[in-house]
Amino acid sequence: MITRAESPDAWFDALPPLVRAELRALRAVILETIPAVRETLEYGMPTYANSRGVICALNAQRRYLAFYVMDAEVLLDHAEALHGFDCGKTCVRFSKPGQLTDELAARLLRSALARQRARAAAAREAQARTAGDDETDAAEADQAPAKERETPPRKRRAKRAAKRPPEPEEETSPAPTPKRARRKRPTPPLPAAPKEAAKRKPQPKAKAKTKKAARKAPQQARAKKAPKRAAKQSAAPARGARKGATRTSVGAKRKKAGGKKVRRASTARSAKRRR
Repeated sequence: MITRAESPDAWFDALPPLVRAELRALRAVILETIPAVRETLEYGMPTYANSRGVICALNAQRRYLAFYVMDAEVLLDHAEALHGFDCGKTCVRFSKPGQLTDELAARLLRSALARQRARAAAAREAQARTAGDDETDAAEADQAPAKERETPPRKRRAKRAAKRPPEPEEETSPAPTPKRARRKRPTPPLPAAPKEAAKRKPQPKAKAKTKKAARKAPQQARAKKAPKRAAKQSAAPARGARKGATRTSVGAKRKKAGGKKVRRASTARSAKRRR
């Protein structure tokens, strides 16, 4: 719940009464535990720092309250004591009033301060070590003769390396003699690509027939073939008929017979043969 407060006191005053009482109790523990603490408002929440950096912060959301310890290792060291809390990397979340006791909050703050002091001491030792190395290098440079002082440090190191006795070489197996590489035959040139045949001139496309023309086309073809077909039929004698006899249809014969079924000549002959 980020409020547009201009100072930490205004931020606390804008909170609901129960939340305000809980966070003010934590604020009192922080001010007692951390010596020379500075209280500021950063990222919309009250933040507490000393000369070495930020140590902790407080925040209030709709569903929980948050106590931030800006050292992830502190929460890992007190994992058993924080059992039952919803913990993030540097955040301890709690929703019930009095769940985070003053004693537990003070323990976390003291641990964060101790780790901060240890980091500062380690940084000072490293700085002193590098300063001592620089002093020894300067003293060696003063004791060296004038000619060596004039030479740059790279050349000095090269001279020292040249004076050292050579290290014994490790016995290594002789390298295998490389096999004689076979001479590759020259690849014959590729045959020349055949000349492209002269492109034919595109013939004009036939005009698309209309639907009417498409329908009339088969009728016209039949009309052209009809006289030829009729001439062939008239010229060729009927199958199974005698010479000189005209071919009569089955319907005509049936009329002559008075409506009775009439067999064709071919069927009558086959019936006689069967008998």
